[in-house]
Amino acid sequence: PRFARMYGILLGELGRREEGLSWHEAAVQLDPMSAEIRRSYAVALREYGRIDDAMEQLEIALEIDPVHQGALDAIATIQWQVFNKLYKAVQNFSKIIAQRPEQSDTFVWLAQLYLDLSEPDRAGVLLERANELAPGSWPTHWGKMLLKIYSETGDDTTEHARFLLANPYGSPWPGILAVAQLSRKAGAAGQYRDALAVYSQYFPRLVQEAEPEIHLENYRAAIDLSWLLQEMGDAQKASRLLQLCHEFIQGQPRLGWWGGYWVADVQILALQGRKAEALAALQQAVDEGWRSLWWYYFRLDPSLDSIRDEPEFKQALAAIEADVSAQMDRVREMEERGEIPAISSLVSE
Repeated sequence: PRFARMYGILLGELGRREEGLSWHEAAVQLDPMSAEIRRSYAVALREYGRIDDAMEQLEIALEIDPVHQGALDAIATIQWQVFNKLYKAVQNFSKIIAQRPEQSDTFVWLAQLYLDLSEPDRAGVLLERANELAPGSWPTHWGKMLLKIYSETGDDTTEHARFLLANPYGSPWPGILAVAQLSRKAGAAGQYRDALAVYSQYFPRLVQEAEPEIHLENYRAAIDLSWLLQEMGDAQKASRLLQLCHEFIQGQPRLGWWGGYWVADVQILALQGRKAEALAALQQAVDEGWRSLWWYYFRLDPSLDSIRDEPEFKQALAAIEADVSAQMDRVREMEERGEIPAISSLVSE
């Protein structure tokens, strides 16, 4: 069963997800009472967009092992990324920290979640604890970079971005955001050639090939690169990249961890100059429950500059702000009732 599970994970990473799922299923049949095998299968189902099936496997895993950390983490991620129940995700991440207070990663994920809940002070406290536990870790650098971006203080994110790119870890999204940070720093100084050189270094095929293959690990970078190419006057290359990205996301779910495309359709439509369609897609994303790094896209992503002043954009922003405020109120109520520990208790254990 262990071989079947690991081979299923490998096939998934190679993009052969259907084959990967069949090996995960085989592992479950060989050892149906393994909570870890159930969790691995659930994560594969989650990335394929089969959320209900994933939740079923995770519930079985917790029946086998009620404190299984991986299952709690996967459930929290789905609550956060798919069901827009950020307050429940807070509860499950807090449970994991209570069980494993020495594990720094969960402090970082909870900090990122608090940024989505518009609570940077809480995020900062959690990241300080993560830094005490693992100052040079990949997740700690990711959390620090996010907090600096969120705070808009102008603090340099270069150190964190370069670390993330030198130490890839799981999801490609952090590396893509790191590349965007390095590129936009050069672009902000008017050094567009230097900005393009960043993409040439980390995503050479996107820059060099006329028809690059667009896939899960590069489509977000391709959209960011399209914006840069437009700024440089290369409308033809930008247009083709946007078309390829639009075709790719048709086969992806909107909601999910790094498998969900979130608001990539909004970015593409905005960059194509199709404002009305971009605004409609944005409202659809908000209504469906997208909240992943919403603050970054609404406040900072240059791909959306063309629609940022539109009334519909501001209405969508107001709707998200009201929703996350209400969810944060629920978190505070849970703290008052003792259902989850206060931040001060989490970081002192």
